[in-house]
Amino acid sequence: MKPKYYIITLFALAISMLFFVKCTKEDLSDCGIVVRFKYDKHIQDIKFSDEVHRIDLYIFDENGNYMEMVSSQPSDVLANGFLPETFEFVLRDIKPGTYTLVAWCNVSNAFFTSSLLVPGASSYNTATLTYNDDDVNRRGPDLSLFYGSQRSVTVESNAGTQVVTIDLMKYSNHVSITASGFPEGFDSNSFNCTIISSDGSYLFNGNFSSNNPSITYRPTKDPKQNGTVIEFDFTFFVRPTTTLQTPS
Repeated sequence: MKPKYYIITLFALAISMLFFVKCTKEDLSDCGIVVRFKYDKHIQDIKFSDEVHRIDLYIFDENGNYMEMVSSQPSDVLANGFLPETFEFVLRDIKPGTYTLVAWCNVSNAFFTSSLLVPGASSYNTATLTYNDDDVNRRGPDLSLFYGSQRSVTVESNAGTQVVTIDLMKYSNHVSITASGFPEGFDSNSFNCTIISSDGSYLFNGNFSSNNPSITYRPTKDPKQNGTVIEFDFTFFVRPTTTLQTPS
C-alpha cells in the first residue's frame, strides 16, 4: 500500500503545482493586475531605464483607505543600476473592487520620510512624502524623483489579467547657477551658494502639501571655476504643472 500512497501524493502535488504556476512571466492570463509604467518625457535620450532604480507602489481602496505598499527589489535592477523599461508589478491576490494606485520612484529612506501609513486606518487624502536632509556638511543629493498615479482602477472577478499603465512625471530638475565677478585666484570652495524654497512635502495626489517645510538646497557637486566665473549644480523639486484630483 505504501507505493500507492506515494503515487497518490505525488499526483496531488503535481496537480496543485499546476494551479500555482498558472501565473508566470510567460503566461500572464490569470495574474490579477499587472501594473506597468511609462515615462515619455525623453529629453536628450534620457529614458525610464536611465533614471529609475526603485519604485514604491501604494494601494488604496475605493474610500481612500491605505491597504499596502509593494516595492521593487534589488534583484530587479539591471547591471547599469536601473530598472528595465519592461519592469512591472504583478498583483495576484488583489480582490474585486475599485482602487487608487500611487507610485513614487527613487525614494531613498536617507532623504525621504513617508507619513506613517497604517492599513485600514490611514487615508490617501492625508498621506505625505517629505524630503529631509539636514546634513549641511555634505553635498546635496542628486535626486531624480518621479510620481505617477492611477485612480478608479476597477478589478472585476473572473476577468482574467487586467493591465494598468501608470504614466510617470519627473518631479525633480537639474539647474546650474553661474556667479561671476570674483577676483583672480578666488577659492570657489570658500563661497557658499544655496537655494531656499518651501517645497519639501508632497501629498499623494501629486500636489505640494499646504504645510510645506522650507528646505535648503546645496550644490550636488564641487563648484566649477573658470577664472572669475564659478558654476554651481543643483537638483531641486518642482511644482507639478497639472492639478490632480483627490478621491471623492
